[in-house]
Amino acid sequence: MTLASDVNFCFQLRPNGWSTAQLFVDRELIEFRLTHVFGDPIESLLKAALQLATGEEAALIEWRDEPGAYFLRFQSVPAQQYLLLVEASEHSTMLPCCNDSNLVRSSSFYVARDFWLLLVYLEMNKISELLRYKQYSSTRKYAFPRPLFEGLKTAFRNSQILK
Repeated sequence: MTLASDVNFCFQLRPNGWSTAQLFVDRELIEFRLTHVFGDPIESLLKAALQLATGEEAALIEWRDEPGAYFLRFQSVPAQQYLLLVEASEHSTMLPCCNDSNLVRSSSFYVARDFWLLLVYLEMNKISELLRYKQYSSTRKYAFPRPLFEGLKTAFRNSQILK
C-alpha cells in the first residue's frame, strides 16, 4: 500500500507578471518562480485541477521561468484511485523541453487527489478574495482567470471534496 506524503501548497500572485508557487513535500521545499509572459501559470494550474476534479486519470501543469520551465505531472495510482503520483521537474531551458540534458532536478511523491484539489481551491480562493482590495488588484486583476476558477468551484459543489 502506497502512503500519501505530507503536502502543502502556496501560490503567490505577484504584481507585474510574476508569481511564486511553493510546494512542501514532507520536509522538502520545492519553489517555482513563474513568469506570466510565456503563458498563464494560474490557468495551467486551474486547468489541471479541473481535469482531476472531473475524474480524468492524468493532468499536467506547465509553468515557465526566464529561462527554464517546470512540469508537474499527475497520474492516478491504478490500485489506489484516490491517490495521485506527482512527478515534478525543473528544466534549465524552455526548448527543447523534457529531456535529460536540461533537467535541473526532479522529484516524485504521492498525494490524495481530493487533498491536492482542496489545496489548489483554497489558494485560488485566497487570491480571488484578495482581488477585492483595490491596492492588491490594481497590478493583478488581469492575471486571474476567474471563469476557470468558477469552473473549479462548480466542480467542487458537484463533488464530495468539500462535504
